[in-house]
Order: sequence, then C-alpha cells, then structure tokens
Amino acid sequence: MLASALERTRGVPVVLSTILLNFIAVFAVSWMVEIPLRDPATSAPQTAQMADDVRLPVLVTGSRLHLGIAIATALALGLWLMERRTALGFELGVSGDNPEAAEAAGIPVQRRRLLAMGLGGACAGLAGAFQHMGVTGFMSGSTHGYGYLGVAVALLGRLHPLGVAAAAVFFSLLDGAARGVEKGTDLPRDLADCIKGTVVLTVLMVTAWSLRRMHRGKATA
Repeated sequence: MLASALERTRGVPVVLSTILLNFIAVFAVSWMVEIPLRDPATSAPQTAQMADDVRLPVLVTGSRLHLGIAIATALALGLWLMERRTALGFELGVSGDNPEAAEAAGIPVQRRRLLAMGLGGACAGLAGAFQHMGVTGFMSGSTHGYGYLGVAVALLGRLHPLGVAAAAVFFSLLDGAARGVEKGTDLPRDLADCIKGTVVLTVLMVTAWSLRRMHRGKATA
C-alpha cells in the first residue's frame, strides 16, 4: 500500500518503489530479530522458538504439511472467485489491464490499485506467518529469496490465482526432489533452480510468441 501511495501522490513507479522498499523491510526485520526480539538463550540472530500451542497443526503425521497449506489453497480459490464472479474483481482486473478504459467507465482506478496492492501485501504477510508458524517456528534476518521466487511463480502461473497455486506446488516439489537427489547422488540441488529458470523462460517465450501471432492475425484481418 505504501508503494501504491507513492505512485499516486509522488509519481514513483511501483516497480522501483517495491524493489527499494524491500531493503527497508529486510533491514527493519534484521534489526528487530537482532536487538529487541532476539532470543537471549542463543547467540544466533533470531527470535525465540514459538510455543507448540501457537504453532499451526500438522495435517499429515510425519510430514511438514501444516494447516497453512489448506488456508492458502482456500485463499487462492476465494481470490479466483472474487476475480471472476464479482464486480470488484472485474474492476480490479480492468484497472490493471486498461486503466484508461477503466477511468472512462467511471471505475476509481487509483483506489482499486491501492486495494490490489493492499491485498497482495496481506497475502505476502500471511505467507510469511505460515512459514514461521508452520515450518521454522522462529524469525531470523534471512529472507531465503522468497520474494524473487514469488515473481517466478507468478509468471509461471500466468498471474492466475489457481495457476499461481499450481506453480508454487510445482516449485516446491522441485526443491524437495532436489534435496533427495543431492543426498543420493553427486548432483547439486542448484540443478532445481536451473530447471525453474528454464521453465519460466520457456513460458515467457511461448507467451510472447502467441501474443505476436495474435497481433499479426488481427492486423491481417
């Protein structure tokens, strides 16, 4: 929402402001886990372990499949239904795809963009909460590159809520398989990252080719 407000009031591009705000967020979290929230029982820069009664319950015994996965799936379905079945979802889509036409139709484009950024930030915050409450049990100053991985997941999912969920599952399966392959063979787990990059680039190239063909077809018609 801060990035959207900067675009609305000061004309700062969202792409630029979000990239730069990442550094502020990362350093703010690092300061919190190293000073005010640091666990005094360890020398590592991290918070104390969460109590078991506030952790997300595990759905399958012997695995790390926790309740956050089910909530995230329900959230993806809800966002898809809102996008496809409600007037608000239609306005959000038009405001992003064609803001000029949206303004001509009387849609409050700036407010809809602010709402979209707020929803996106809320989903990202929930994802971080699920990671800490369901997997790690504590906070540290490391981001593990989840933000940039999310960009790749969104591109592979074609910006569709259900497609993004499917792409996230695909990437997680790749990571899990890579860890298993690394233990059983001499192949490094970085091979999974190479596969991810290849898949995303292939999808982008096919999409660009399809759009070019579509535009050529319209031009000849």
